[in-house]
Amino acid sequence: MNSLHQKAIELKYEGNTYQEISSILGGEFTEGTLKQYFSENGILYLSYIAYAESMSEKALRESIALLRKTSEKASYALVNGLERAISNQDDTLILKYSTLILDRSGLGLDNLERILKKEESRRFKTYEEYAVYCNQVGIDPSTGLRSTSV
Repeated sequence: MNSLHQKAIELKYEGNTYQEISSILGGEFTEGTLKQYFSENGILYLSYIAYAESMSEKALRESIALLRKTSEKASYALVNGLERAISNQDDTLILKYSTLILDRSGLGLDNLERILKKEESRRFKTYEEYAVYCNQVGIDPSTGLRSTSV
């Protein structure tokens, strides 16, 4: 693969049409030749897929790095906003900032309420409730073995 092929791969990844790639490369390849090169059995097909994958991974790494940098600033801004709201005794803003911070951390009231309801639904309150459940599903509550009476 030569430098023109590499340039064609880069131009295709950028979203250029075959006609645009041909004109940018000074007519070195016709539109039909480029279509053939990038077809499933073409000489640039696998190289293009590898290039696109590496560029996607690079973009993902760059995005994650940027999010890490900005997430620290965003967290700091939220905490500062909450502190200002507390110092100004603005109950509405205190509630909004508190809710937002808790939601972002996964400890929000909606999430917490859902978790508690799920835990409550799995918990037996008394032995009698446990025994009733076991009898419903055909288990002897005293031994924990499947009962044949059901």
